[in-house]
Amino acid sequence: MTKDDTQVIKDVRYFFNKELPRFQLMAHYSLSMNEQPYQIESVDGASKWMSYSRDILKRTVEATDNLPERQKRLIELRYFKNLEWAEASRISGISTRRGLQLIREAHLMFADNFKDTYDFRT
Repeated sequence: MTKDDTQVIKDVRYFFNKELPRFQLMAHYSLSMNEQPYQIESVDGASKWMSYSRDILKRTVEATDNLPERQKRLIELRYFKNLEWAEASRISGISTRRGLQLIREAHLMFADNFKDTYDFRT
C-alpha cells in the first residue's frame, strides 16, 4: 500500500527536521550543499552507528544533489542551513508562497531519489 502525496511530504519533512539532525550528531558530521560533509572529531572513536549515520548523510546529499536547482537550493537553505521559510525565500528571490510550492515538489522528488535507502511511499 502506498501513501498519498500529503503523507509522503509530511514524512519527508519529519526526516529533514528530526531524523537528519540526529544522524548528523551520531555521525559527528555537519552538512553543507556547497561542500562535502566534514568530520567533527569523535571522542570515543568510530562505531557502527557513526558509520551507518555517515552512510545515511551521504545518501541524503546524493538524493538532494539530483533535485532541480531551485528545489535543491531551498532544501539546502531550509534544512542544511536551518533558515526560516521567509529568509530562504528571500535569498532565493521567490515569494514565500512559491517557495512552499517548490519545497513540496522537492519533498516528493527527494522521496523518489531516496527510495533505495528508505521508501517514504510505503
